[in-house]
Amino acid sequence: MSSNKIVRDLIPNIIENSGRTPIFRQLTGEELNRALAAKLVEEAREALEAVLDGESIDRVAEELADLSEVIEALRVAMVLEDKIDENMTEKAQDKGRFYEGLYLEEIK
Repeated sequence: MSSNKIVRDLIPNIIENSGRTPIFRQLTGEELNRALAAKLVEEAREALEAVLDGESIDRVAEELADLSEVIEALRVAMVLEDKIDENMTEKAQDKGRFYEGLYLEEIK
């Protein structure tokens, strides 16, 4: 496990239980938002690789769960829950969703 990044809440305990000593601090405010944004990119890359590499459904689900967890943490940290829901509803009504798998190849 690498260091110098935001980790899940139980990771310090897991490290301690393995006989090692974690050095950590609790982030807040803009520092927390930046760390979560960086984690969002990391988890998105891992999910993308799992999909593109044709990994198992379980592996893809694991990576998407990690990505969803970071998105939820960012929503809470930035107090965006209602705003995101509003935007999702508006965009779904105005432009639809991504459920049909439509791929725009070109516009003439």
